[in-house]
Amino acid sequence: MERAETAAVLLPERRHAANPEDVVERRGLVRALREARRFEEGDRAAAVFAATPEAMRAIDEDGGWLVDDHARLLYRAGRKDEADRRYAAMRVIDIEEKPWLINMVINRVELLVKDRQYAQAEPLLTEAATLAETHG
Repeated sequence: MERAETAAVLLPERRHAANPEDVVERRGLVRALREARRFEEGDRAAAVFAATPEAMRAIDEDGGWLVDDHARLLYRAGRKDEADRRYAAMRVIDIEEKPWLINMVINRVELLVKDRQYAQAEPLLTEAATLAETHG
């Protein structure tokens, strides 16, 4: 299985190396590393992306999905608080301008509920329902 996982990472690594600024290629690499359980490498590949509030506000939908994939990688690595902080950092994005953000709010709620963090999830669930009616 390890050989298959290594092979599954090779193409995304090559594509990312050829286009290091391409968000879609970086996302493909992060996903492949997550699936191969190479969490530290995936974290290094994604942590630098949108690392400041200013950079986060500037991302597009592909960037939002990269942050989402990074949060899921952190969660799967057992770094659940860090995963939630990564999602929470997206709150600086104006959902009126970027309605795709509702997807990430819902995904954050999903992980909080999965982890039985109901007190944190409840206000977000209510907010997500309202946001989905407007932007969903």
